[in-house]
Amino acid sequence: MLKEYLQKNNISVYKLSKKSDVPYSTLNDLVNLKLPVENIRAGQLKSIAYALDVEMDELYNLCIYRKKVFSERYNVYGDVLIRQKSFYIVFCQSGKKYTREVMPVKHESTLYIDILAQWKLDEELSKLELEAAYESLHF
Repeated sequence: MLKEYLQKNNISVYKLSKKSDVPYSTLNDLVNLKLPVENIRAGQLKSIAYALDVEMDELYNLCIYRKKVFSERYNVYGDVLIRQKSFYIVFCQSGKKYTREVMPVKHESTLYIDILAQWKLDEELSKLELEAAYESLHF
């Protein structure tokens, strides 16, 4: 993630803002996952990439939030993504792809998103299991 990259390289958001000529508020929202990289103008992304001395595709990968979670109970992996200022869990079950909202992106939620996404994945898989059992009883 971009936040870790900046910390690892001892670059503040303020310093990056000055070096790239991208407004501090825009960079701060990008770094804190409040602004999807898709909503930033290409010229601004190019300036950020140049200021960080990275390629555009590397910058894009730094700005994308993606984590894996695993349900031991159902033996299913899910991806945690950010879309429209919310965390979502995306997973496949019985050949179908599901996307469910976990919670809005807030500072507190980023601290516990792994645990919350794991819980949401188990909850959704449990619901699907119940629906499948119900359908098999009625048909």
